Amino acid sequence: MHKYSLDFVGRGFYSRRCLYRISRLSGKSGALALRNLCILYISSCQVHTHITEMGITMSKKVLVTVTKFGEYCAKAKKLLEDNGFEVLTPCVEFPRLSQEELLEVMPDIDAVIMGLDDWNEDVFGAAKKLKIMSRFGLGVDNVDLESAKRHGVYVCNARASFNAVSELAMSLLFCCLRTIPFLDKTTKEGKWERFVGDELFRKKVGLLGFGVISQTLAKRLSSFECDIYAYDLAPNRDMARDLGVTIADSIDEVLAKSEIISLHLPATPSTAHLVDREFLGKCNKGAYIINTARGAILDEKALYDALVSGHIRAAGTDVFEHEPVSADNPLLKLPNFYCTPHQGAETIQTMENVGLIGARAILDTFQGKKPQNLLNG
Repeated sequence: MHKYSLDFVGRGFYSRRCLYRISRLSGKSGALALRNLCILYISSCQVHTHITEMGITMSKKVLVTVTKFGEYCAKAKKLLEDNGFEVLTPCVEFPRLSQEELLEVMPDIDAVIMGLDDWNEDVFGAAKKLKIMSRFGLGVDNVDLESAKRHGVYVCNARASFNAVSELAMSLLFCCLRTIPFLDKTTKEGKWERFVGDELFRKKVGLLGFGVISQTLAKRLSSFECDIYAYDLAPNRDMARDLGVTIADSIDEVLAKSEIISLHLPATPSTAHLVDREFLGKCNKGAYIINTARGAILDEKALYDALVSGHIRAAGTDVFEHEPVSADNPLLKLPNFYCTPHQGAETIQTMENVGLIGARAILDTFQGKKPQNLLNG
């Protein structure tokens, strides 16, 4: 692999991010990318100089810490650019900037569409121009909402990922029930191995958390005539009644009645390692565990032991306590553990919709309106 470099006049944050991306290319692709970057850099310098000489104010800047935003959120990007915003998309492989990167870039940023970065007092203190942040999804456990409020920053989320996440939960569940990845792999290897699987039909399913994703999953499960139980600190009982879901009085009640447990809880101090040895011990023998919520709510060592012992028959997760997950994580070696790289919301439809929600929230804010889905107003 060839590594290309360019001696920029001022090795700033975006220059390094671009060079990082080019460094992962090789041959003609790398050379072409380097040439295009040189043209882009020179052109941007000329444009900046021309604008400065004319005394025109530079456009407001929107930082996007989401991968593939330009590709799958083109409508949102165009909406922002058509309204005079400059859209910056430095994330290449993972939707998170480090604290150092955020501290370096934030003094020039007016708005953010954020991925999984950590937003704390230090970052907000450096973000002197920041007015609004829109989460590219639902969970905002990576944001200090009180700190944002103190600094006059709106924080919103985008409630459009419920179909995608609930469908991934179903997909992981079918992997557990029918060992689909194993059968795919062995069939392609010409082994023609067989496996007697399990059915979802009329299973007893427990949902921990009964928000919009959990409710959407309940709708999907109803077509399989499942008995569904849910626990939530503030359950929507009208929705539960409409969906035929029984609201339980406690988590223990859900565990005692369920063959499948699907987790839909936020990451908070009270939910940290909620799914521990004691929790798993209360599950029925042979139960399945699905987690498309947050990795921090599950004790991975406890789950590993429960899977090895067979007390938990199989588990599927889209999230890990530390991401990206390390290749030496013991769970990855188990044949009854199925996983995806925290991409529950990443479908074509959801990315487009979530991007537009974020873009509209930013436009509303700078037009003096209160944005939708405001969490700290």
